Amino acid sequence: MGVKRLVISIIVELLALIFIAVPVIAQENIRSGDSVDLPANQVVDRDFFAAGQTVVISGTVNGDAYVAGGTVIVEGIVNGDLLAAGGTVTVRGRVTDDVRVAGGTVTISGTVGGNVSTAAGTVNLTDAARLGESLVGAVGTLEVYAPVAEDVTVAGGQVIIGSTIGGDVVAAVERLILTPQARIAGDLDYWSQVQADIRPGAIVVGETTKHAPPQRVQAQEEEIGRAFAGFALFTTLMNLVSSLVAGLLLIRFYPVFTQGAVSTIARKPLLSLGIGFLTLILTPILIIILMITLLGIPLALVLLALYLVSLFFSSIIVALFIGQLIIKPKDDNMPNGWALLLGLVILAVITTLIPLIGPLINFFVILFGLGALLVAERNMYAATREKNIA
Repeated sequence: MGVKRLVISIIVELLALIFIAVPVIAQENIRSGDSVDLPANQVVDRDFFAAGQTVVISGTVNGDAYVAGGTVIVEGIVNGDLLAAGGTVTVRGRVTDDVRVAGGTVTISGTVGGNVSTAAGTVNLTDAARLGESLVGAVGTLEVYAPVAEDVTVAGGQVIIGSTIGGDVVAAVERLILTPQARIAGDLDYWSQVQADIRPGAIVVGETTKHAPPQRVQAQEEEIGRAFAGFALFTTLMNLVSSLVAGLLLIRFYPVFTQGAVSTIARKPLLSLGIGFLTLILTPILIIILMITLLGIPLALVLLALYLVSLFFSSIIVALFIGQLIIKPKDDNMPNGWALLLGLVILAVITTLIPLIGPLINFFVILFGLGALLVAERNMYAATREKNIA
């Protein structure tokens, strides 16, 4: 076996450790499928993990809940933290601690005892919601009609505040609107090109300060900007070349495994997204747990290295998927190397040249690719085991 084949073999084999290690934390509480439902009469007395097309939590979770899906609905009770990612996420139950959520559309109309942290296209905190601590968000549109006990810190396009805020409001926005029902107990600090639309009846108890967004007009700032742009371009090119080389090696020595991972994204995109989300969250937790014990430190270091390697290969799998999606319908005989190159270039352009959307796309690329890698690794392991048994 050559050196290159040996290196790739080690990487693929060790990916199995991550796939095995994640369920060790969650034990039997990982649930996945097209539809995952925790009924109202069911109680889970430990952390809960779920991924699927639709995930509904109507029962009680006495621990943290980690959820990913196309549609996520939390209408029961979570006596811990809620970490959720999905196309549409609705929280209308009760979460005693913090809520951390990412998605296309997020609606919160329940009770949150701690903080809410969110990254989404649209976030709506209805007047039925209650937030026990602070709100932090990076959003396209944010509507806050629920009382927030402490501070609000947000960056986004349009932000509407129509409720009582117990602390300060700090915002970097395109447009800020305070409805007549708005009452800010602390200061209002905001960065925007336009004045905030503070309507009659709105109250800011503290000071209101508008800051102009920083303008890059000075020669020194422009020079620094060009230097950073040059460095970013160099880094992008190096990453593209290294990803292309690694991807070609993967295709050359493990074509079945590689195509299996790509096919997983095509056939089971939401499962890939859910498994990727859970792995991204749980693996660092496992590493920390291992680091606490003296005997577990070597394994923690190995697992950390594997985790980083898996994140690197996740974008390669998605790039190959994108390239095949474009090339295969036109020429089914085109080598996968060309598909990989096309996909890598497309991802590089999108994630580099689109300032706000690029990082979000890169995040979901990692989730899809990581999940697909682990599902393919599980399938390969199961097939190998079945052959050995047979």
